[in-house]
Amino acid sequence: MSDNYVIWKYKHVRSAAILSDAKGLDRVFRLKEGVPLLHELSGSVTFDMDPDFPTDLRLLDNMRNIDKLAVTSKRLKEAIEAKQVTDVEYLPVSIIDHKGRTASSDCFVVHQLNSVDAIDRERSVFEMSDIVPEDIDVIQKLVLDPERIPRHRHMFRLKNFGELILVRRDLADALSQGGFTGLTWQEIETYPG
Repeated sequence: MSDNYVIWKYKHVRSAAILSDAKGLDRVFRLKEGVPLLHELSGSVTFDMDPDFPTDLRLLDNMRNIDKLAVTSKRLKEAIEAKQVTDVEYLPVSIIDHKGRTASSDCFVVHQLNSVDAIDRERSVFEMSDIVPEDIDVIQKLVLDPERIPRHRHMFRLKNFGELILVRRDLADALSQGGFTGLTWQEIETYPG
């Protein structure tokens, strides 16, 4: 059922850094499509702190970013790894501060591979994209078809709507016990609200 999964969300923390888009990674949109990318990395991938928020410098375990990626601390990445989550890769990234210095070289994008075609299109309410006809542009009501989610999947993005990262509730509960900063969950039935 849909209640077996929750949506990975950023939780606002005062003075936390907000990251601009990724640099050093071609075609970032592929991260939302579940395409493996680790083998393509030839140089460093960086995220600059957003210049519109020059006093927000605090790094969190889950960092807000324009690309809506799971940019995490090493500690959060290791907690996910410890749960033996499949179909993910960990892309090493650095965070660059407002002065162009490395604030951290110990962060990762937790990248969900192999998107899952799990949207119940009969019960969900959505609008298709005008630009990419097979993609969903906006979802007003999200309903999952649990029969289409492989049992081994702890984290995944939805096929044709890669905006969301879904996390199986048992993994979300375990991560919640870790006290990770910047990380919270949204119930699927409350999306998009």
